Amino acid sequence: MTDIYIPAEDNTQTKFKPDPFFNNFKTKTVQNSYRKAEQYLGWNCTGNIIATASNKIRLFRLNNSSFEVDKNEQKFHDSQTDYLSWHPTNPDLMAYITTKQPIYYIWDIREKNPRKISNKVQPDNLNVIFSPDGNTIASCSRDNKLSFFDLRKEEEIFTATFDFDINEFQWDPSGSVIMIVGNQNQSGILHVCDGKDYSKANIDLLEKIHVDCHSMKIQCIDVDPKGKYFATGSTDTLVGLWDQSEFVMLKTFSQSDNQIERLSFSHDGQLLSSLCGDKTIQIYNCTSGNLVNIIERENTIHNLQWHPREYILAYLSDDKVDNEGNLRLYGAF
Repeated sequence: MTDIYIPAEDNTQTKFKPDPFFNNFKTKTVQNSYRKAEQYLGWNCTGNIIATASNKIRLFRLNNSSFEVDKNEQKFHDSQTDYLSWHPTNPDLMAYITTKQPIYYIWDIREKNPRKISNKVQPDNLNVIFSPDGNTIASCSRDNKLSFFDLRKEEEIFTATFDFDINEFQWDPSGSVIMIVGNQNQSGILHVCDGKDYSKANIDLLEKIHVDCHSMKIQCIDVDPKGKYFATGSTDTLVGLWDQSEFVMLKTFSQSDNQIERLSFSHDGQLLSSLCGDKTIQIYNCTSGNLVNIIERENTIHNLQWHPREYILAYLSDDKVDNEGNLRLYGAF
């Protein structure tokens, strides 16, 4: 496994050519023939288990040298979910919200059944995230509310309501701020609020930052694990790369002709993957700003996420057969 990404000096050819770093990369199918398109996926903090979710939560334990699935370690839990999130330091703990009856669940995967911790959850949730210290989970909903739940006391802390449409949010790695993206009057908004005093969540620490943001709604955000960058993706087809300490947009990636659906940084923040439209993944070098690789599929791609320690990209894509799909890994196995 390659430990350090060293980018080529330039990749501005008229005809796109992948960066030589990816010469030994290949695609490996992990999961075959699930019966309903999985919408969510996530690596645990050690990268030896990956979860997918939609009508079921499925867990796959991977061999860390070959990244083959140990068939005896597949687990699943019947639950239509809105979103799932792994604990930042405990590799056996995840949180998720069910769809039909919005309920917070915590699942220690060493146990057979998850544990219900609250039914006071907003409906139609867009994402659920652990705080960096693992003591709080937060969720945002389609009615533009951001709710915080204390896992130690197992009680709701605060719910903030916003005057713009929320699409996604992330904590920075230190937990000091929360970045919320969305839109107002068809323009993109980045709202930055206190990441520890949740009662101030509706107070923007950076006034009018949306003026310099995307021209259309921002659909997604991801944060560089090293704390240097964060990225925003919009329906205006642009990916914005931001300085995480100064909250200044450093550059935009404009190679896509389709709206940006998902974003994911590699473990070292060197690479940024973007799901463009529904069939193409573009990979960028954050330092040079070059497009360094493209993954294209004939069928719909639903989600993507880099491994927390390796240059391995997981993504969910439909198969040619209706209602079937695959979890795929892309890397130098």
